[in-house]
Amino acid sequence: MKREIKYLIIGLFVLCATGAILYFITHPLKDTDNDTTFSKVPGRLIELGPYAKNISLTENIGTYSLNINAQRLFVKKGKFLVFNTALKKKYVMNNLHLSLYKNGVKMLEIFKDKVILDSFMRTIEVDNPQILYPLNMSQPKKIRLEKQKKQLIIYYPDKTDIWNLAN
Repeated sequence: MKREIKYLIIGLFVLCATGAILYFITHPLKDTDNDTTFSKVPGRLIELGPYAKNISLTENIGTYSLNINAQRLFVKKGKFLVFNTALKKKYVMNNLHLSLYKNGVKMLEIFKDKVILDSFMRTIEVDNPQILYPLNMSQPKKIRLEKQKKQLIIYYPDKTDIWNLAN
């Protein structure tokens, strides 16, 4: 019985200490000095090299051909808990033009000024893209291209379209 009470007290102490640490990490102490101002770190200081300008990439996915053009590509530090860390990197593309062709015929073309991609670029997800082609296509909320599954998923506010790129 004494052993169980001892382990219960130790467990509660560890739980309280963990909670206190997380609280102080997420809620920094208020400074009483009104002259101190904090500003957000500029984006250029959290960018990592190398970066490329005017890149073009063509990739075949099934019978479709994917053409990616970007004005600038760089690596950005990702967030782990609340900290920026170089261990989890993200790719950022500026002025992205993504075109999808089937047998040389353009099926889809989109534009986005800034897109953040995962580190392996297996999935390209573009929120609120500008549709350049076809002109009669309604504005989607999000477009997701999954290279391994060979699918293009177009999310509209009221429905979802799935294009199978394998055939």
